[in-house]
Amino acid sequence: MIYSNYFSSNTDNSSAEYTGDETVSDDLVLVSDVIPNQILIAPATSGPVFPGVLQPIPFSGQKFIDLIRTSVEELNGYFGMVMVKEEDKKNFFHSELYKVGTVLKIYKVVQFEEAVVNVLAQGIQRFSYIRTARQSPLLTWEVEYHPDQLVKPSDELKSYALSIISSVKELLKTNSIFHEQLKLLSSSISLEKPGTLMDLIASVISADSDKLQDLLETFDLLKRGEKLLILLQEEIELTHLQEDIQRQIQEKMSKHQREFFLREQLRVIKKELGMEKDDKASEIEKIENRIKNLALSSEAAKVIQEELEKLQVLETSSAEFHVTRGYLNTLTELPWGIFSDDNLGHT
Repeated sequence: MIYSNYFSSNTDNSSAEYTGDETVSDDLVLVSDVIPNQILIAPATSGPVFPGVLQPIPFSGQKFIDLIRTSVEELNGYFGMVMVKEEDKKNFFHSELYKVGTVLKIYKVVQFEEAVVNVLAQGIQRFSYIRTARQSPLLTWEVEYHPDQLVKPSDELKSYALSIISSVKELLKTNSIFHEQLKLLSSSISLEKPGTLMDLIASVISADSDKLQDLLETFDLLKRGEKLLILLQEEIELTHLQEDIQRQIQEKMSKHQREFFLREQLRVIKKELGMEKDDKASEIEKIENRIKNLALSSEAAKVIQEELEKLQVLETSSAEFHVTRGYLNTLTELPWGIFSDDNLGHT
């Protein structure tokens, strides 16, 4: 079966390794010539998938497994992904979906468990909804494909592409994560294919899902380039804002650390010069001075001495230090040895 050529088991390993022929053809072919107008639809919640991007996509649940299996066996490995607009908590496949999605081509499937697979697939082309052909057992749409213009790009379109590349270069200076993601796509970026350039860049920026969906729904390349430039500018401003926040935090931390070390140094110097005692020494000295003026019983003197010795070894930050100090304060504030005259007179 075709299915067995795509699927491989990975039950003995904790992570999938894709093997076999994963070469993606770059030839220009009309999608309608090779993909049926009715395709299975997989709802997505993490954001839209853009054409041109090859990526691993995890799926879990028997219905998704059936969808992938049917796509491989009956549709030459093609299926559609559409972002969820309003999720149905009871039946995920009945969720309200956007009307524009991307058709993907499956190149490899690794099955981790009975109902968990990782699919290596590439976005091929945009499509828009015409009608629901079937709701069950698997959601099937009749769709219309929207290929990008295959003609040589105009000067205006090239200027948009150059502006996009310029914005990306600025973003690369400050965003290391974006830099690593873009390195993986750099071989596919070309001014001669501005639509592919825009989709690849859109796939790695951190814009909100609804903004990325709007970009996916923009079929006109000039309008798409304009919207992408706005998103890139927002990304640049966000990166600069993050840098400013990090710098302010670092400056505050450095200032506080410097003040802390200076105060500690000053405290140690004063202590060495006999100008200042630490908190523990001061507390013990106060208690010992009060004891000198008290006529303690032998039992009381013994208890107070034991508590003083314990106080000397406790850390001032510990809860037991404060309890012991409070106990000693109470003991030494009592009027030991002071008696009042009894008044035994009767009225």
